Amino acid sequence: MSLAFVWIPRYYETVFYRLTENEIVWRRGVWFKTTGIVPYNRITNIDVTQWPLSRRLKVASLKIQTAGYSAQKTSAEIRIECVENYESLRETIMNYIKSRKPQAVETYEEKVNDRILEEVTKIRQLLEGRSKK
Repeated sequence: MSLAFVWIPRYYETVFYRLTENEIVWRRGVWFKTTGIVPYNRITNIDVTQWPLSRRLKVASLKIQTAGYSAQKTSAEIRIECVENYESLRETIMNYIKSRKPQAVETYEEKVNDRILEEVTKIRQLLEGRSKK
């Protein structure tokens, strides 16, 4: 019996992912265990991949890329393999992403300008007070 016939089913038994309110939790591996957590606000794109055999079986793989990881790796941050309802899963993840405000994005214009003006005014008052003494 070939090692592939033993290993492939055992590998797919270890593949796990869960969509939580804020992130995707995943793990997999028979000999080498890999786990991770990917926040929705870090996901940049989701690619769907289908090979001829997977198309015939009506399954696909989702490749999820994240900000900060894409430049460092040539592979996806998460690969969810052999999903039957891949379009539905992709849409569900996209809805999670759309409903989350990115944490790294802030508006600086008015608030920061007001704070800078306050600080400069304080510095000026301090300097003027020292020069009068």
